[in-house]
Amino acid sequence: MAYTSFTQNDLAKWWVIGTGSAVNRLSEVMDDSTLGPCIQQLDAADAWQANGATTDEFIIAQATKPDSVWENLSGWRQMTNVADDTAEDALNADEWTWYTDGWTVVRLSDDSDPNATDMREFYAWTTFMTEIVENQMYKIHRPFDIGNGTTATTLTTKSEMIYYDAECNFLVKANATYTDGTKISSTITHEGSMIIINDTDGTATWYSHYGTLNLYGTKIHVELSGSTTAGWKADGIYFRGSGEFINADIGYKDAISFITNYTLTNVIFGKVWNGIWVQADAVTLTSPTVISNSYGFRSITNAGASYLISPVFSVSQELHDNNAYAHTIYLRDYVGSIRWTGTTTMHANTIWYQQYSVNIHVSDRAGVDLSGVTVDCEDKNTTAAWTAGTITTDANGDITQQWVNYKTYVSGDFASGGTIYSPHKFTLSKAGYETLILENVTVDAPIAWHLELQHVGGAKNKQIGLGVNI
Repeated sequence: MAYTSFTQNDLAKWWVIGTGSAVNRLSEVMDDSTLGPCIQQLDAADAWQANGATTDEFIIAQATKPDSVWENLSGWRQMTNVADDTAEDALNADEWTWYTDGWTVVRLSDDSDPNATDMREFYAWTTFMTEIVENQMYKIHRPFDIGNGTTATTLTTKSEMIYYDAECNFLVKANATYTDGTKISSTITHEGSMIIINDTDGTATWYSHYGTLNLYGTKIHVELSGSTTAGWKADGIYFRGSGEFINADIGYKDAISFITNYTLTNVIFGKVWNGIWVQADAVTLTSPTVISNSYGFRSITNAGASYLISPVFSVSQELHDNNAYAHTIYLRDYVGSIRWTGTTTMHANTIWYQQYSVNIHVSDRAGVDLSGVTVDCEDKNTTAAWTAGTITTDANGDITQQWVNYKTYVSGDFASGGTIYSPHKFTLSKAGYETLILENVTVDAPIAWHLELQHVGGAKNKQIGLGVNI
């Protein structure tokens, strides 16, 4: 399926539908619509009817046509009678259209009922996009939609430089997928593009609206024309839909808001004044770096559970909460001080979990990996961190990574510093081996232990300090 490009009456934006080849990119969009984006002038076939006894003509009432269709048709040919056969770009010599007594009359060369593709008006690509270097460099001159909200559409760009003129940006619509760059693994990417958005008025900008957006090594830079002296753009970037961002770099806006579920890994948010906002459903952010003059992470209205894993903040206040909405946030493997700002009383049903990962490898004293070792953990209140007896080592001697609560924050806990659950106790057991118990472990940082178990009746373990191999 090839691409088809469309525009609207005022040429204020353009969009593409369809799916290109395996190399689909902006060059192919242009190649598939050589005449440029078009306006589709006629309704579907069932909107038209035969013009009485004149079986090769079809009519449609003016009131039933889409807005401005008559205006568009008159731009092609307005005929006072069928003898007026003035040549027009949009119609063949034996086709015509005219308006009379509230009706638009159309005749097609094959005498067929008009349909959605019979008559289109095309506009030159230079109005919408200029290809400066083939397959490599483009300037976008009008806001660009990927998809129309209903037609399945995919677009991939790789290793390109795409510059959007003032107040232009891309928008991924429902049933469309836009992927930039190539994903090698969950942490490795290549062929990411450089996308520059020239935002001059500082209004809110949607980049995805119920579509799927994947960014792999992509850099999205918002130009600073009309910026404040702080070097960021007022208002924010909004993402609603789904997708995956890995090794991306997005910045220079007031805030970046995720309205629905995205998975983000190793993403840099640079010069984002009000940080990263979660405003609806669950979002997972793994190893984000937030460079901001204000907030790092801000929970606003999320209804699901969101995960903030190993964040790096270069900000004045790391965390901000909003007491108007109930939400659940898991702050995982964060090493550093926590500074709260803004609202100091949460919604009664809100809870923040400050958690750290637990990874344990077990071998015997000869260094042979031990499988089937049961690893249990309980907090200072003797509450199990995970269901007792359910976590055991695999054939490589490793447990599945677990998360342990260090603190929780609920309504009123900001000032007091939250509820602390450490120190914890870890118990490792296996038939035929001495049980190993590690007590008074403060889990305020990720745990990655390599431990040894001794056969029953063997030499006693010597006293050791945590964080070393035993």
